[in-house]
Amino acid sequence: MTNGKKPGNFILRSTGNKAIKALKSSIVLRAVMIVCILILTAVLLFSMTAAWFSNVAQSGGLTFTTETWNFNGNFLIEDKTFKAAPGDEGIINMSLSNNGELTVAASLTASKEAMDETMRKRIYFYVDASAVRNDELVDRVWVSSSSSYTYTVFSGDELVSGEEYNNIPPLRWVWVYDVLGYYVKGTVSQDGKMTVQDYIRPVSYDFDEINTTFDQDGRLLTVDGKKSVDTFLSELTSHDGYEGTVKSISEFQSNGYCPIDVNDSGYGVWLYLCTKDEIIENFNIDTSLASDENLSCSATISLTGVNSATEPFEISNSDTLEAVLSASTPIVARLSADVKLDDKITLSSDTYAVLDLNGHAITSSSEDIFFAEAGANLTLLNGKISGDGQNSVCAVKTEGSKITLKNVEIEGVEEGIAVFDHKSTLGADSYVYITDSTISCSEDALWIYGNAKSDAVTTVVVENSTLTGTGYTGIICNGSYKGIDLTVKNTTVTGHYTSIYFPTDESNLNIIDSKLYGYTGLVIKGGNTTITDCTVVGTGDTYNPPEYMLSGWTDTGDGILIDASYDWDTVVTIAGDKTDVSSTVGVAVRKFESDAPNAAVSISGGKFDSDVSAYLANGAGISESGGVYTVTTGNQ
Repeated sequence: MTNGKKPGNFILRSTGNKAIKALKSSIVLRAVMIVCILILTAVLLFSMTAAWFSNVAQSGGLTFTTETWNFNGNFLIEDKTFKAAPGDEGIINMSLSNNGELTVAASLTASKEAMDETMRKRIYFYVDASAVRNDELVDRVWVSSSSSYTYTVFSGDELVSGEEYNNIPPLRWVWVYDVLGYYVKGTVSQDGKMTVQDYIRPVSYDFDEINTTFDQDGRLLTVDGKKSVDTFLSELTSHDGYEGTVKSISEFQSNGYCPIDVNDSGYGVWLYLCTKDEIIENFNIDTSLASDENLSCSATISLTGVNSATEPFEISNSDTLEAVLSASTPIVARLSADVKLDDKITLSSDTYAVLDLNGHAITSSSEDIFFAEAGANLTLLNGKISGDGQNSVCAVKTEGSKITLKNVEIEGVEEGIAVFDHKSTLGADSYVYITDSTISCSEDALWIYGNAKSDAVTTVVVENSTLTGTGYTGIICNGSYKGIDLTVKNTTVTGHYTSIYFPTDESNLNIIDSKLYGYTGLVIKGGNTTITDCTVVGTGDTYNPPEYMLSGWTDTGDGILIDASYDWDTVVTIAGDKTDVSSTVGVAVRKFESDAPNAAVSISGGKFDSDVSAYLANGAGISESGGVYTVTTGNQ
């Protein structure tokens, strides 16, 4: 099938707030097949008790200030116009701040109730983060009126998502092209009639008119001429996060629906696969809509916040701490005294724990202090985690979990945070968020191994923090794995040999307004790196010429070393008039080898203590004064 296109707009709009300056993006998507107006209305609901209190405003700039709920903050959605077409997707730019004293669990949902059924089958929302639901790994969380994604918002925090920067997994929209099936929340009556309450998520497979086969009634037989529908259904439903698993097309009812998680009255989650005729009809509908430039649809984005006003569970000893963190129900706990551990604490896949250290310290002589299995969710705040400096290897180790640190000090260990997603038995990907924290380790403050089992990414965000690796690096990534998305903002990173070592293919490193120090200031050996308004210093005392290396890097002493020794592409972009790159013994920026075709360096702004004219971006100019080379562009 071809995707015919014609000009038009896909609009995300709030009625009260102008574009959020910090989240301005440069989305330029394809010309559209039809026009679709999506109006996102911010709706906040906050609760401290079993009773829900609500307030609704037609505004993206909605502000709540209330002493009763002990919460005040802002939820902003940016006015934005997108050019889009079936098959396109984008990020919804938004920010959420908590100016109150309590932590808030903010759950995001998206209602498509105002859309007609045609568009409800086509427009979906999701958060591109893996999760474990019902002991099943899902590679993304689909957000609807009946399925949410929850953000933890600490007091004084601002969470943002946008095209240029985000410190939370962003909410995305997608316009499905080729409607092949969907999950719905609804009720099937005794006579087989389905009443749909919500279209939850689409069903997708590699459909094409030649290889995809159907039986005489138009029901799916194989998705590609080889994989049977039964195999496809088993794979799909064993990773959808719902309790039921479908092993055969025979489990579908005569109305075309299959129960996934349904009660005795017929209400719940159902799976539907389109017949061949319906797939063709859906394509014809998309084609016919091309002439309807007045088509519009609207969705409501709702944010439901629950204050942590419930009195937390008090902990004063190691036995209680281990018991509380092994609970299968969500727990908020608080230390009332320092705690010493002899063994590591393991958080299983169904653990959701917030531990307020409350100014106290957890000390341990175990090899790992905290170990979070795939699907676990651990938040640590307001205190110290310390190893014994001899036996303790790692403070927090994750294999596919969500880890949050706020106002935490880590010391006395070799590794502060270690992310081993490639070892996750479920193939889950971690999301690690570190803010307002200090991590000082004898080897590396943060070690990210990436993943080898998932198509999603290992996401790590560090901001407003100080990371120090006195023996090796501040942050080190492993080049044997891929799929890392690392953001460092307003943070000081210091390593003995280098601040950050980034050798990872199919990965992204975004460094903003940060200070980096190391013998070689920063080493890049793979992926896409963007450096904006940063200070980078190579502190080495002896220059060593770079050499081709299959593992690691040469301690050249340069400010930024871009090493093209690996086969994969390496792209580095340096920008910002506050950028300052220097070296005591080498050069500010070095690409090795200088003519390597798989590595590209582009500099559009900043000050450098050696000539970087070989790396100037298009439109950039360079001037020299007193040994300082200043790069500017027309917009700086």
